[in-house]
Amino acid sequence: MSGLGAKDDWVLRVLGLGVRRGASASSASVADVQRIWNAAKETVDAKLNELAKELRSFRDPQLDRIAERGLFGVTQGGETVSMVKAVQIYSQVGPQQRERATTALRMAIAKYRSGLSHPKVKMVDNNPLNVDVALAATMEGALQEIEKVIG
Repeated sequence: MSGLGAKDDWVLRVLGLGVRRGASASSASVADVQRIWNAAKETVDAKLNELAKELRSFRDPQLDRIAERGLFGVTQGGETVSMVKAVQIYSQVGPQQRERATTALRMAIAKYRSGLSHPKVKMVDNNPLNVDVALAATMEGALQEIEKVIG
């Protein structure tokens, strides 16, 4: 196997792809995960802020309460908190803990992805106020990008 791990050897042999190694490659992938998550979250947060502004324009206490909750209010079971935590841990651990952090990140991705099918997300994405939040599409795209980076 010429010093490569079994997975790396398989990728090289079957797919014909060389697996990047070294500090710069792993540092780049770590930074990519944080960048991908932050970009998607900021995009969705900006759109949710637009939606919140529209909701507040009705001057209704219930709509105001909904407007205040943002992304954390749309997701139900702590999916956003779990995902933020997993991304942060993945971005901060050293190479020795990377495998464990990757497993935790994969679990957080699965949990977050399941939350994207919640009726609240669909209501936000199909809101009648002409605010194109695209919450599910934006966050699913980010999850897929992160999965590509972490392998």
